[in-house]
Amino acid sequence: MADPIVVGTILFVTGIILFLVELSTPGFFVAVPATVLFVFGAIVLLVPDIFENWWAVPIVVIVSIASLMVTMKAYEKLAPPDTPAYGAIEALIDAEGHVVKTVEPNSLAGKVTINHREWAATADKRITVGTKVRVMKGEGVHLEVREASDFTTSKKSED
Repeated sequence: MADPIVVGTILFVTGIILFLVELSTPGFFVAVPATVLFVFGAIVLLVPDIFENWWAVPIVVIVSIASLMVTMKAYEKLAPPDTPAYGAIEALIDAEGHVVKTVEPNSLAGKVTINHREWAATADKRITVGTKVRVMKGEGVHLEVREASDFTTSKKSED
């Protein structure tokens, strides 16, 4: 059987290396196995004869589950999930912006800037660069826009 000090050191050092990888590449999700390896390495180094007892397996399972749960909860607090994209696109309805690449009917090649972000856009008529537009609706990751002057004119005629 392998020397427990060597095994414990390998587990401990591997856990530290994985933490460093996580720090250099956030979101790589190696913090969870890093924590488990780090804790196992520490246990083996502190209690070298742990694997000679029958209760080693239950301890390994309990420590694994506890380390996993604690790390995942900590990770959720450090990196909460982003808001889904579909909620953001719905919030753009009635927002105004301007055309940065000519918008053509039945094409998503056009680009508009709304709230400092660029979006693919389509319209019912050709809209040239620099024209002020208003978002009518959003589908997927593109917007349907109209010239802001058309929107204002149609609103006034409805009143």
